[in-house]
Amino acid sequence: MKKYGLVGFPLSHSFSAEYFSAKFEKEGIRDCSYQLFPFREISELETFLNENPDILGLNITIPYKVAALKLVQEVDSVAAKIGAINVMKKMNGGSWKGYNTDYYGFLTALEILEPPEFWKGKNALILGTGGSSMAVAEALSALGMKAKKVSRTPGKDELDYEKLTGRMLKQVCLLVNCTPLGMYPNIRAAPRLPWEELPKGAYAVDLIYNPEKTLFLERSEKQGLRVQNGLPMLIAQAEKSWEIWNS
Repeated sequence: MKKYGLVGFPLSHSFSAEYFSAKFEKEGIRDCSYQLFPFREISELETFLNENPDILGLNITIPYKVAALKLVQEVDSVAAKIGAINVMKKMNGGSWKGYNTDYYGFLTALEILEPPEFWKGKNALILGTGGSSMAVAEALSALGMKAKKVSRTPGKDELDYEKLTGRMLKQVCLLVNCTPLGMYPNIRAAPRLPWEELPKGAYAVDLIYNPEKTLFLERSEKQGLRVQNGLPMLIAQAEKSWEIWNS
């Protein structure tokens, strides 16, 4: 049996096991399994890999997308540029290689909204500064967009939520929530934004897919923005993971 799984904490919100189980059944794949591994510390993952040599591939989610880099011996060029991984593949000889399929998944999700040329030269705000935001920033850069990150504790070249103004927001075509705010079970949470200043007609994308419509998307839609949740990205990145594991 070929074993795969998802590592992160918490994992009660995750659809990955359900998705891959359905995929295996639909495609008649009988020699593979996919499990959830909710480790509280990254050190638990290191021990787990040493004790389970039959694991062939893993997805990595919050909060370990950056920390997992230290557990792989090789990194794909895209993931190296991003500085975070969400896929690990066991190579011949037993070493591990890291990849970032969030990058591909996000580009695919944006193509559902508009063709790549639409985004070139436009402005975006990325809410959050974690591993997912790093992949999103790289994807937006590849499309030729000008993106700024927003944080509660802003670093260099980052914006403070408290200092967002209507003038800033009116220049924005796309807002992307890369924070866990609003994820099940804390569904009434959302980034602190001046909602009445959001630019009507712009796009709001949330990487969260459970619930289907987060408070961030609800409020954005109420202000006249066009919205998309994280399900298209999830599906695209999951399929890219499967492609990597089987290449």
